[in-house]
Amino acid sequence: MKDARPATRIWWKILRFVLYTCCFLILLTAAVGFALTLPAVQQKITDKATSFLREKLGTRVELGAVRLHFPYNVSLEKLLLEDQQGDTLARIGSLNISVDMWQLLNQTIEFQKVSLEDAGVYLHKKDSIYNFDFVTQAFAKSKTPKPKPEPVDSGSSPWKIQLDLTVLQLKNVAFLLNDEDAESITQANVGSLETVIKTADLKTTSIELDGLRLSDSDIRLIDKKKSTPSGKPSPAFALLLSNADISRSHLFYSTPERSVDANLESTKLGRLKLQSANDALAIES
Repeated sequence: MKDARPATRIWWKILRFVLYTCCFLILLTAAVGFALTLPAVQQKITDKATSFLREKLGTRVELGAVRLHFPYNVSLEKLLLEDQQGDTLARIGSLNISVDMWQLLNQTIEFQKVSLEDAGVYLHKKDSIYNFDFVTQAFAKSKTPKPKPEPVDSGSSPWKIQLDLTVLQLKNVAFLLNDEDAESITQANVGSLETVIKTADLKTTSIELDGLRLSDSDIRLIDKKKSTPSGKPSPAFALLLSNADISRSHLFYSTPERSVDANLESTKLGRLKLQSANDALAIES
């Protein structure tokens, strides 16, 4: 009878090799993750990111710190970005983002929580040019000729952004969009906002917010140009608020045809739906 022990020993060696290799990879991943949390390493990442953005954009960029909390959190502190005229385009005191790292394997960026504090975004449009166009153009540039397009693999899927069930927290956040072409101003000064993005379809611009808590805020939508039929319907959107609580806030909406000015000291909304389609705005509550 043939002895089976040599074959058994070979398979045992193979099994041990596989187990040792897996343990090594796990330990290596943990070591890299731990190294990324070290202050010296994070400062190096911050310096590299700042230099890269300054060179890429050709404007003033200041970045206080990049914090990596392996494996789920990334945070930025004290970011300042100026536009090409030397005006502030964006400033961030603190930005903390939590994502599901495992979903990256499925080519999906799934946000779990976004917290933004002491921030401001200031956008301007004139002659069909936004003051942030240089940012998108800088990252769209290619120094090498583009190769001929290869056949697209129908089995592959592009990267997707998933916002469903994301917790959103804002504190002391300002937003301004001054559109000189459309003669409109959108301005929001948010004291405190917390909500859960229940669903978000970026393709159809449909968003559902649950448990909105808004306070100490001032939101203004001003359209100075009288609307004229253009033959093209404006983009559709839908916003659904559920279980909202708004306090000590001011909402102002103005067009040449109508205006709404509301001071909300303590308002609770069980359900409110805003939907726009074919240049018509429908409100349901």
